[in-house]
Amino acid sequence: MIIAFLEFLRDNPHLVKISVSHKRFALLCKLVDLIVEPVAHATGFNMYKHGSAIALANLLFYVLLGLGGEAFFLELLQRFQRMVRDRTSAAYDSFFSLVFQSQPKQNLDEIMDQFRIAHSVFGYGLYDEIDEDTLDLAFTETIPLMAKWRADTTGPLYLIHDMPSPMVKEKQLWDKLTDPSLPAAEVGYGQKRMKFPIAIERTDFEASHNWVGLQLADIVAGAITLSAKWSIEGRDSSDQYPQRVLRVMDTIGAQVIWPEPKVKEEELQGDEEGLRDPIEYIIENVYEDTPQ
Repeated sequence: MIIAFLEFLRDNPHLVKISVSHKRFALLCKLVDLIVEPVAHATGFNMYKHGSAIALANLLFYVLLGLGGEAFFLELLQRFQRMVRDRTSAAYDSFFSLVFQSQPKQNLDEIMDQFRIAHSVFGYGLYDEIDEDTLDLAFTETIPLMAKWRADTTGPLYLIHDMPSPMVKEKQLWDKLTDPSLPAAEVGYGQKRMKFPIAIERTDFEASHNWVGLQLADIVAGAITLSAKWSIEGRDSSDQYPQRVLRVMDTIGAQVIWPEPKVKEEELQGDEEGLRDPIEYIIENVYEDTPQ
């Protein structure tokens, strides 16, 4: 029955938009954003503009796993996650004690230097620019997803988001970002771009048991999550279900945060003519008018 529903969506792609995130890779991207990028920014270098940030995240994903092994890779991510969520000196010290640990492989030790410099430059001051909900993907992934809906329709858009959600705390910011009165602009870096205004008429937060649409979304999410794990953890060729789900997904298309072997800027660059810097656009049109 689930496959039949997914095949119905495949045949009616205007009814669905999908976002898929590889959680370990998404966390690694945050590590680049919060540990490496601030140092680059302090020197005047924009890691986002030409794809440097995502190229580095791709490289780190494969190199940290290959040189450090899975246990080291997971420990690094877990300590980083704890540091960002707890925001304590103990969690900070725990993360950087691992970062400064001498590595038996020279190449891995040189990779860790990229994280060590943040401690030297900022110390505990790193916390000054880290929001407590910065690791939650719901907000940052829903914005481009809704932009895709806007690109496909000129009619009114209404969003019903499931509860509980960290987005509730950011409702005022969300409403500003999706305000129909925002000036028109295309923003982005490299191959990733989106258009403003997204123009959502209203956003409501509801429990899934009250809305059939949310229940259907949960079914799709469950099928995709199971299939993505199958893809990551071994691909048992005798299991036909995830293979059928992924074939349907390939047809529908999805917005993805997923590691890929593109580690050079030129592999991730796109035509940036006419593109505005998204950070500058949001600061100019959203944050300046949003109470902190």
